[in-house]
Amino acid sequence: MEVIDRLVEFYTSLSLDSVEKLDQFYSEDIVFIDPAHQVSGILALKSYFADLLQNTQECRFVINAVNQENNTFFLTWCMVYRHKRINRGREVSVEGISKIVIEDDLITHHRDYFDLGIMIYEQLPIVGGLIRGVKGRLAT
Repeated sequence: MEVIDRLVEFYTSLSLDSVEKLDQFYSEDIVFIDPAHQVSGILALKSYFADLLQNTQECRFVINAVNQENNTFFLTWCMVYRHKRINRGREVSVEGISKIVIEDDLITHHRDYFDLGIMIYEQLPIVGGLIRGVKGRLAT
């Protein structure tokens, strides 16, 4: 489906300059949800992406699979990002899944599922060590 192709192209070449392209595949009434935020409307989504990308040194997605069931798509992906305040500016990889609902050739609902702990908390100097320690104890 063409709208999914545009979405995949956007995320695989994500940049601050590309934020203006969001209305090429998201509806004006888009509902976007991830583990940290929920935004409604294309203007709020553009603002959300602009804020995220402004402080990120690098952010790219590798789309691993796209599956469709009627007007709903499921994308599995790996996000690779670098942020100067997280993990000492080194790359962090986070695997996730997106549920995308399309109506009238535009995305009306986008929900991301990923581990916020891996993305942020485990990358912080003191908190990260504590979380990894607790996870290690749970595994034994």
